[in-house]
Amino acid sequence: INFDDRCGGFYSYQAYLLAAEYIKAFPDSRFADEIVEQLQEWSHGNFWYSKIDLSQIIAKEAKKVLEKTDRTRAIATVEKQLQSAKQRDLLLSTVKQLLELDPNNQIAIATIQEELESSNDNNELSYLVGLCDEYKIIEDRAIKILIELLKQIKPDDMPEAHAWVGNTFYYLNRMVTSDENVIDALIHFVTRIYPKGYIFLVELALETLGVIARNNRKAIAFLESFIQKYSSGTICSLSTRALWTIEPNNFLAIETAIKLLDDEQELLAAREVAYSLLVDEQTYLNLSPEYLEKVIAYLINRLVKDYEFQQAHREHAELVGMGGCDINILGKTATTNKAALEGLYLLLSKVEDWHSKMYIYSALPHREAISDRALNIIYKFLESVEDNWQKYNIARKIIEKDDCNKVALEIYNSSLNIIDDKYTRLEIAKKLALANPRNKLAIKVLSESIYISGSRSRYCLSESELALSVLEKIDPSKKLAIQALEACVKKTADQDALIYALKHLKRLDPENNIAQQRINKIVASLVKSMENYEPDDDNYWLNMGVYWRVIMSSQILPEVIRVLKPYLKDQSSSGLNVDNIACAIIWDCAQQMSYQDFHQAWHLQTSS
Repeated sequence: INFDDRCGGFYSYQAYLLAAEYIKAFPDSRFADEIVEQLQEWSHGNFWYSKIDLSQIIAKEAKKVLEKTDRTRAIATVEKQLQSAKQRDLLLSTVKQLLELDPNNQIAIATIQEELESSNDNNELSYLVGLCDEYKIIEDRAIKILIELLKQIKPDDMPEAHAWVGNTFYYLNRMVTSDENVIDALIHFVTRIYPKGYIFLVELALETLGVIARNNRKAIAFLESFIQKYSSGTICSLSTRALWTIEPNNFLAIETAIKLLDDEQELLAAREVAYSLLVDEQTYLNLSPEYLEKVIAYLINRLVKDYEFQQAHREHAELVGMGGCDINILGKTATTNKAALEGLYLLLSKVEDWHSKMYIYSALPHREAISDRALNIIYKFLESVEDNWQKYNIARKIIEKDDCNKVALEIYNSSLNIIDDKYTRLEIAKKLALANPRNKLAIKVLSESIYISGSRSRYCLSESELALSVLEKIDPSKKLAIQALEACVKKTADQDALIYALKHLKRLDPENNIAQQRINKIVASLVKSMENYEPDDDNYWLNMGVYWRVIMSSQILPEVIRVLKPYLKDQSSSGLNVDNIACAIIWDCAQQMSYQDFHQAWHLQTSS
């Protein structure tokens, strides 16, 4: 713990962290308390004075080690800091840290209870309630605070501007099952806010009431009275939905909802009610066959009218958009309801644009989507489609339901020779290779597309979406994957592609010579460029930081340390902290090198 490494502290900290992690094996050590207390200080960013700032790295490492060290001492140390904390930020972060170490810690619980009583900051109170919810502690007191917060919400307090407003409803939904005081508070809230015309806050309150007041007579009586007072429009649909959620077989709720379907002046409210009646599983089960048929017919007729209106007033008509949710819920209902299924078939035959047609096809229950009836409608439509891109998209939707569909796979095969878009070609090749692992053209495209880079604002493919996972799946020997990665390493000039290929070559073939040769070449180039880089070139430093996470196993790490050392206190013109990047790379080096090798590298003379 008093080790002066004479290397900027990189090994002094490592030695101390090692002692801290294993002090539990030496419970009687006279250094034990001091070590754990120091670890706690570092975890909050309090450090020794040093010419080199390792604070960000060590704070992160100290938090990890604090969970591994002597548990009893760690808890006692954090308790001590919590009881002496003066600053609010430190107190709040320390109480959370203590709960992470000991979820039922009485000092942490007492501190939270005290802060709940004394704090006047709504955001802080909301944070403390969140801790109560996360660790299931003093929930009764937290709920009382939520009631007080509910009373403080003003009509113009929106969650986008005040996070505690949205959190109040969020935690009520999570923490309350049935509480008369909360139900009273919500009823009072709706009565207070609605006359001022702020529907969004009222909607949150009514949804919360629906969650926490199941079968509660007071809530039911309030909503029945509210519906009778406001019997039309959006507020009626919201309160009706809350009522049938609380009491799924409530006659007034269902009757009001059905009546709304006939109100031509409130189409939006009626549509939302119809959708909600089918979405709410319990209410759906309580609908009589007559009412269920009316709801389904309403949604189908509404979709048909919308489409006909669009056809009459614009060149291009689509049902996707507002009607998309209706189509999806009809698809779910169609699994057990023939009227919904027939309605979807009617829509499938009626719509003329490929987008709407395939959306409806996708919404059909799986067994129906691959039936002859549905496919025949799609095949007939395909005869009139000339655009290759549209054909591909239709085939894509068919394959999502039936990955062995011959018509769709034939379109995929022809598309691979026509479509130029690299992302689309990758998707086509993946499907074809999985359907037929001997498809040479698909394998060729996959091998050439082992990594695809592009505009990250538009595309950001995860590793599972790239070609490698398919090549590994269709060839258990991994030869296809290794050959494709080797080709990429040899020829690519793209940084991301190179890092990706090197990482996976090392995974599949740890001793691969092609990978190691390219790594050594990169390291030599980077070392040279580090000595000559322009101080204002922030992109250089960011890119270099990414590179080193892949190539740290290089044999010339001492040279890396030599050239990075002068930048440990540098600051670029635009504010990028070069010191942090250099520190992080050297820290990685230190973890892979012996102290003797690191010490020798640290004291190499830098070239002037």
